[in-house]
Amino acid sequence: MDLTKGEHYEFREVITLNKKYEEKGATGGAGTVTLDELDLSNNGTKSLQLVKFKGSDIVGAWDNATVITADKSVSGIISATATNGAITGVITEGKKVTVPVGTKIVLNVSNANGGLTVQPFVPDYTMALTATVGNTAGSLANVIAPKKLTSFKFTGLEASGTNVLATNEFEYVQLTVKGYQSTGTVGATNTASTTIDVLRAKTKDAQGRALYLRMDTAKFAGGDYYKVKLDTLSKDDGSGDIIAAPKAVIQSYAFGIAYDYAADSVSIYPKFTLDKAADPASWSDSSTVTVAANAAGNVLAIKQFSTAKELTLVPVAEVSKTAKYTFGDITPGGGVATFEDGVSYYIQRANKAENIANGKFYANNFYGAAQYMDSAYYLPATQWTVKEITTGHYTVKNRETGATLTGVDGTDGSIFYTGEGDAVAVAAADTLLFIKVPAQANDKYLGYLNLKEEDYRNKAYSISFTDYNGITTFVNTADSVLRASDEGVYFKLSPVPVIEKGFGADTLVRSAYYISDREGKKFITYNDAQTGYKLSETATPVKFLFRNVGANTYSLIDSVVSLPASKELIIDIKSGAVRPVAVGSAVTNNAFDILVEAAPEYVLDAKGHYNIENMRGDMLAADAQGFGMFRKEGELKAAYEKADFALFVDTAKIDKIEPSYFILSGAKAEKGTSKLEGNFLRVMSDSANVEGYKADNGLIRLAFVPAKREATSDSLLVNFESAKVDSVGYAKTTSKGKVSQFQFKIQYTNTDGEYLVENAAGYLATYNDVLCLTANKAAAQLIKLTSVEAPTANEGVEVSEVKVIAGNGAIQIVGAQGKKVVVSNILGQTIANTVISSDNATIAAPAGVVVVAVEGEEAVKAIVK
Repeated sequence: MDLTKGEHYEFREVITLNKKYEEKGATGGAGTVTLDELDLSNNGTKSLQLVKFKGSDIVGAWDNATVITADKSVSGIISATATNGAITGVITEGKKVTVPVGTKIVLNVSNANGGLTVQPFVPDYTMALTATVGNTAGSLANVIAPKKLTSFKFTGLEASGTNVLATNEFEYVQLTVKGYQSTGTVGATNTASTTIDVLRAKTKDAQGRALYLRMDTAKFAGGDYYKVKLDTLSKDDGSGDIIAAPKAVIQSYAFGIAYDYAADSVSIYPKFTLDKAADPASWSDSSTVTVAANAAGNVLAIKQFSTAKELTLVPVAEVSKTAKYTFGDITPGGGVATFEDGVSYYIQRANKAENIANGKFYANNFYGAAQYMDSAYYLPATQWTVKEITTGHYTVKNRETGATLTGVDGTDGSIFYTGEGDAVAVAAADTLLFIKVPAQANDKYLGYLNLKEEDYRNKAYSISFTDYNGITTFVNTADSVLRASDEGVYFKLSPVPVIEKGFGADTLVRSAYYISDREGKKFITYNDAQTGYKLSETATPVKFLFRNVGANTYSLIDSVVSLPASKELIIDIKSGAVRPVAVGSAVTNNAFDILVEAAPEYVLDAKGHYNIENMRGDMLAADAQGFGMFRKEGELKAAYEKADFALFVDTAKIDKIEPSYFILSGAKAEKGTSKLEGNFLRVMSDSANVEGYKADNGLIRLAFVPAKREATSDSLLVNFESAKVDSVGYAKTTSKGKVSQFQFKIQYTNTDGEYLVENAAGYLATYNDVLCLTANKAAAQLIKLTSVEAPTANEGVEVSEVKVIAGNGAIQIVGAQGKKVVVSNILGQTIANTVISSDNATIAAPAGVVVVAVEGEEAVKAIVK
């Protein structure tokens, strides 16, 4: 047969007899005979017929073999929870049937009106329905639990008088309340509790409180026509349970919705009527009220009174089509929330405006206790990661502690539902606003100090506390004991291996640090009694977490002690002690500002011209063979100024923490490029077995050797005049050694202005003023760097009309015909002493810096290649 969409059908059992048949009752012909007692084995057959449903009564029972197909509504015995699809299949005990997304679920429930309670289906919500054979009462208990309903408006209502149904959008929800009993005292706190169905308006009152449909005891003139109003609910001051508003009883909020199959419409009825106990006009003037079940068939309808049409409770005898309404504008505004799986959210309390916790963020503190907090962005304790279990069902866990959010649905995690524009849940009567965490706040290091290597290597940190009076107190030391002080001291931080913690796709990482003195020798440890802190070289250092307690403030928490016994550092303002207390026990004196000061281990930008001096004032220079040595200015045979010892320090390798440098004499650089040539200081490790390349104490010496760095190359050409095969690259080793032999780091010491020079193979040292290399840092040579102007010698130097040009292995002198010329090395040793007979003469000279003195002119320096 063809079925009409939207119509309702029922199966009826039909018996067809093949012949006349007589069956007597059990008492010899008397009594009744049931159809099941008929013996039809030879006398007839049973069959099922599907006929259009016309009656107003629901089907008494479904046969086990009944097949139901529908796409709009379902009648009968439906209870429970679960899935998507079309209603199809054989209905048997425990059989699950499904409904398509977007349909209305029609349930038969047992109530005084004997009608059908309608529960609007939530878009995109998955639900399973279980049929129970032979049960016509049905159950609403597990079908679309409270807070899972879409919002809707009633249509077909006259917007006249005080008709709140016509002017508001509602949600049909269940609430667990107190005060539910047959008679009650108005405004009293009752102990009995139950779950009731209520109609909650989407609008709120002026104070931001939710409004609910409620029956009044006030009546319109002319009979028992009760008024209908919107009112708030309250909280029991003692237990926090939901109770009626002042001067009301909770039963007045309970409503049912009945569905008419044939008309596809609904009627709304109060579950109870309430009558005042005395004569006053309304129950607000009376102390008690009588509660009674609403008479069958009494529904809310529009009634014409003498002055206006009003919404009221109409007796069944007066019920007409004006008491029938339809659902209109069913929207997903209050339906199932859609959360991104694995994404984190802030949960903000969005309850009544007058509540002190309103607007605060739900959080788990460090040791897992629930609390409301003011701030959110920088605290992972206020972030909650949502993980979907099944459609519409989510587990919500704290990103920092991993604790599961409870109080919304204690079964398989928490279920949340959207509000207007944002996801909103009702948790133990708290309305919670879900705000997606911005991408930058999803940082896995959020909430804890996390320093880059360049930060803790190049900086020092002071720890201070500022009280409400603006007085700042610092953590300092006195005889190696940590004390409060008016003056700060800077500490160094060094990292401990990271600690992974929390929940979410990007697991939270907590970075812990050791705190030491500036030299990195003594670390903060507990004192022997573990009642305070001290600096020690031998005791086990405390591993501190710097946990955000404000946008730029931190608490210092011991990351090793197991919770809940974990300790945090505080300043005892009264005694001046710096001591540990249980985490969370301090109220105000555990929030520290961290001040930062530059404290690099190595000189980060040393490029420039310097005299490199030892502590006696001797300066680094090259001897006749190019080996490094320290000499005083007056020790030289030629009278040179201090600038003659000027060395050029240039960046060899850029690094934010440990940059390295070339140290050159006679440096020449091409402006705007990285070309550089001169005599580069070099560790002569590849010549260590050659006589003279070791100091008398057996340490390797250093020498200035000619080399060149090309503009587009990261390598040095050593002895570049003769062979490019002598190139020394950064990444390779050649026959002439590694470029690391030419690279030096300049390290700070504890004394301002004093430095150590470090190479990959050791530290610069001196033995009998000879420059050498040592692996013993304590034996390294302390130096000072004195800035000087760049030397005047260059490739082409003009002396009045005389020009001196340095070439390859020679000096070219132009314009000095007939004049005496003396060429000497930087130690004053004479290389040439002659009278120039030509206007363009060439004098042989060794590679390196030479001094050229032309008769009648000032002496100049030149670099011979």
